[in-house]
Amino acid sequence: MPAARCRQHFPQIARVATIVTMLAPRRRDLPARLPRLRAIRVLLVVLEGFVQVACGLPAPARSFETKELLLTVSDLPPGRAWQSSGVYNEPVLDYCTGDCWEIDFSIQLPGSTSATRVMGQQVWRGITLAQSQGTYERLAGQTWFKSPAEWTYQSHSADQSSFGCYDDTHGASGAELCRWQGTYEEYLVILFAVHPYVTLAEIEQTVRAIDQHVSGKLGK
Repeated sequence: MPAARCRQHFPQIARVATIVTMLAPRRRDLPARLPRLRAIRVLLVVLEGFVQVACGLPAPARSFETKELLLTVSDLPPGRAWQSSGVYNEPVLDYCTGDCWEIDFSIQLPGSTSATRVMGQQVWRGITLAQSQGTYERLAGQTWFKSPAEWTYQSHSADQSSFGCYDDTHGASGAELCRWQGTYEEYLVILFAVHPYVTLAEIEQTVRAIDQHVSGKLGK
C-alpha cells in the first residue's frame, strides 16, 4: 500500500538526504565542482520521483461525484421501514474534511413514536491514495473496537477493510457502536451501526451492498 511504502522508505529517504548534504560543494569550490553539482541535481530528481511513488501521487480524475458512492434506503436490508434525512456535507470528525459526505438511516424502534438513527455511511476522498490509506490505518488501529467472533465477512472488493464494535457504557445501554471501514483506491468508506438494533447479519448485508456499489462505480 502507498502509505505503508512511504513509512517503510522514510529511513532510506533520510539517508539519501544526508548523502546529498555531504556531497554538496562549498561556495568557494563551485567552479571546480560543477560536475558534482550536476550529479547531485540528478540525484535530487531521482529522489523526488522516489518520494512521489512511495508517498502517493494525486488521485485521478473521476467521472462521478464522491457523494454518489453513498447508499440509499433501497440498498439496505429488506424487512425494515428504513428512513433517511438525506445526504449532507457537514463533517464533524477530524478525518472527514473537504470532499466528505454522509447519509444517516433511521428506523422506528419498539415503544418509540419517532424514528431513531441506527446506521450511517460516510465516504471521503483523499487527495492521494496514501492519505486515505493512512487515515484508514489510524481508524483501524483503534483497539477499543473489537471484532465480534460472529463476524466473518471479508471484503474482496476493498483494498483493505476492518470491523469492530465498542460499548462505552460497559453494558449499561444494552447497545454498542459498530464500525466498518474500507478503502477503495483513494476513497475511504465508513459504515456506523448501533447493534443490536441493527443485527450483524444486516450490517454484513449493508457492507456487501457498499462493496458492490463502490466497486461498480470504480469499474472493478
